[in-house]
Amino acid sequence: MRETERQKGLKPEKFFEEPNFSSPNFSRNKEEKVLKTTRVKGRAGKYFVVFLIVFLVLGATAGAYFFLPRATIILHLNKSEKSMSLAIKADTQTSSLDETKEEITAALEQISKEKSGEFEATGSQSGAGKATGKVVIYNEFSSESQPLVVTTRLETSDGKIFRITKSIVVPGLTQVGEETKPGAIEVEVTANKPGEEYNIDPTTFKIPGFKGGPKYEKFHAESTKAIEGGSKGEATNVTAEDLAAAKEKLVAEAKKEVLEDLRNRLGSGRHFFEDTALFDVASSNSSEKAGSQVPKFTYTVNIKVRVLSFQEEDVRELIRRKEKNSDSSLAQIDFEKGINYVLSESDVEKRISEV
Repeated sequence: MRETERQKGLKPEKFFEEPNFSSPNFSRNKEEKVLKTTRVKGRAGKYFVVFLIVFLVLGATAGAYFFLPRATIILHLNKSEKSMSLAIKADTQTSSLDETKEEITAALEQISKEKSGEFEATGSQSGAGKATGKVVIYNEFSSESQPLVVTTRLETSDGKIFRITKSIVVPGLTQVGEETKPGAIEVEVTANKPGEEYNIDPTTFKIPGFKGGPKYEKFHAESTKAIEGGSKGEATNVTAEDLAAAKEKLVAEAKKEVLEDLRNRLGSGRHFFEDTALFDVASSNSSEKAGSQVPKFTYTVNIKVRVLSFQEEDVRELIRRKEKNSDSSLAQIDFEKGINYVLSESDVEKRISEV
């Protein structure tokens, strides 16, 4: 077998020519990429610089936030006490707050109160006493009212006679939905005769004057408390001093209660001076006259009060404005300790107060 040419030491034939990479005419098959840079000029360049600076600042801030130590800053505000004295006038004729005149708006408050109480008679006299008490008279006869004159008789089932002490008018029947209600009125009664036998427990009465007619069965009276005071020999009676003491006691109690009612009605936002309140006793009456032979009596008073009030926030606002005009605008006033009011003058009739 013929030896191969390589074995013979012969050079193989060149089936292709090796490329000469150093040749200037050589061209690479792969596409050569050329990187180009564009220089930013003019206004766009300025924007680019600004963007770069902002980016670096934000990056530095974020790095400081996450990697640098942090500290908490606490501010302590100094407090100082300062007193201020103002002569403030509260007037119902002032429509709004006026810091120049130091005036605020006032309001006239009016409220009434009725007060009743039962009192012991302290007088005594020789002789027999008549029992007294109260009853309610009912009209079940018709819708028309029924007048009854003073001393009209009321009779118990066992024949004891009592008389009403004043003229009255008993209301007629009324219709409330499907229910018919009798007319009713309360009246005081006195035993027809003195004596302990007229001291009776709660009971019912008929009107003997209606006997023999249709009204007799349709009118009746009821007492809810015992009728007392009947006696023989020594009798208890109401004195003028009893009536005066009862009125004085009730008026004093009514004054306190009506001021409390006014405070509750106005609430904590308004202020008034109790010492400037004007009280009027609108009415006063007793169930018994002086000399009446009864062990007890009821007294009733009705009083009215007038007083000026003002809004406390108006006072605080006036102080704020005066302080702002005279001191630093950064000052803040704390009213935690409240405001002390000293009344200089007040005239409820003229509707002004000065503090």
